Amino acid sequence: MGLFQLIRSVFSYGDAQPARLIQSNRALPQILDAFESQLDGEEEGAEPIWGWDRDMIQQAAIDLDSGDFEAGEELYEAITRLGRVSSALRRRTEGIRRFPLKFEYEDGTPDRMREYGAALHKIFDEAVLPVTGRSEVIKRLIMFGFVPARINKPIVDGQRVTKLDVWTHRTLRWERELNGWSGQDACGKRVFIPRDGDDEWVVFSLGGRYPWLNGALRELARIFAQILQTEDLWDSNNEELGYAMKLLSVPNVVREQKEVQEAWEVVSKLRSGDVWLQPQGYKLDLLESKRGDVHQNFKTRLDVLATSISIILLGHNLAQETRAGSLAATSAAMDLPRESSISDAEVLTIGYRQLLRLWVRLNFAPEFYDTPFPLEHYAPRPYFETEEPSDPDKLADRGKKNAEGLNTLLDAANKARVEIESLGIDWHEQAERCNVALLPMSEGQERRIKYLPSPEPQPVQQIAPPAQTKRLSAREPESEEERSGEDCVWVSATWTV
Repeated sequence: MGLFQLIRSVFSYGDAQPARLIQSNRALPQILDAFESQLDGEEEGAEPIWGWDRDMIQQAAIDLDSGDFEAGEELYEAITRLGRVSSALRRRTEGIRRFPLKFEYEDGTPDRMREYGAALHKIFDEAVLPVTGRSEVIKRLIMFGFVPARINKPIVDGQRVTKLDVWTHRTLRWERELNGWSGQDACGKRVFIPRDGDDEWVVFSLGGRYPWLNGALRELARIFAQILQTEDLWDSNNEELGYAMKLLSVPNVVREQKEVQEAWEVVSKLRSGDVWLQPQGYKLDLLESKRGDVHQNFKTRLDVLATSISIILLGHNLAQETRAGSLAATSAAMDLPRESSISDAEVLTIGYRQLLRLWVRLNFAPEFYDTPFPLEHYAPRPYFETEEPSDPDKLADRGKKNAEGLNTLLDAANKARVEIESLGIDWHEQAERCNVALLPMSEGQERRIKYLPSPEPQPVQQIAPPAQTKRLSAREPESEEERSGEDCVWVSATWTV
């Protein structure tokens, strides 16, 4: 019984209403006691299983399809020991870490909710779901198709937060009639997890009536069995064909004697680099198989299976098998894991929305807020910023080209005597396209363009031609030949000084 229920029961008289020691429920946020704010964790499972064979894998896959996830959890632990699988899963989980989480708000959201939301955003990765917990959710979401997480409600920095405790699938079983899963907590108590979650559970899901059928674990189970089978066959082949056979020849007359048995014991223990004193008449030969390329069959099969793993988890194999001449294809294929990471972020966002609506009910009372919609309508809307950051060099080059294009347009308009204001140019948009750093505007403030008044026409001034003046010169007056335009005088070839 909660503290407030206990107080109400103490101050109740007969059938009378409990004493109104506190405000109405509508005037208070959702009230929790100590046991409701911190729920029990999951039951600890057994240690991982080794020594899987084909029959065990097949039975685990059958149980998984039927909705019993205990064997599926053990199979998941075994499959993730494969380097190709664990590497691909790490790549998927690292992809979403590049996307920062943001909050946006509806118009008319109360200022206090925005203030508390900003404080929650700062501690979200610490108080709600750490980065490591987010990675665990993504890995299990890929493999199982759904991930349940129990919601704890502790008080952090003066507000109740919805802290998630991610559960494994070890104790889960699908309950068809109840449309949910049953599990077992650390105290041995059976718990029920609704398909769509509630105030105690959030379920991250890939969707579908049976979301576990969308998980990659079903597809990888058969590949895992084939990998184990191929490795066993390769080991057997190495034992049969990889080692040379020793042939010891002895004289016929002594083949039944004790010294032959002693020689055989010595020869059977010989290793590379050992020395054997060979008796006269004895001969040691090594018989090797001529089928030296049999191992290529096993290697080729393992390569095909490894490629299948990469395609299932990443959408391609080029990130793990880059070959010569495939750089362009590899660069293009890098977009596929990014698209998968964006899809993972959208699944997380759906679960975060449920958490933030519950966060509103835990911290805000509708009685104190006059809003046209229910208060949960104004819960922060989480989203991941998945846009790829722009290349600074490409961005600068694009801005330069946009500025040159705008300048060409304005020059053409001036030559055609077109009024610039009549063109209706969005100058703020053009400034952003030209990479001009604009000052931030406060909320609700709009940028306004101010056009300078056209300059008044200036009167045209008549400039008088300069007066012609006669310059003094030290040279003598022109001769008759100079006045007549003659520059030289013809003389005789025999002319002398």
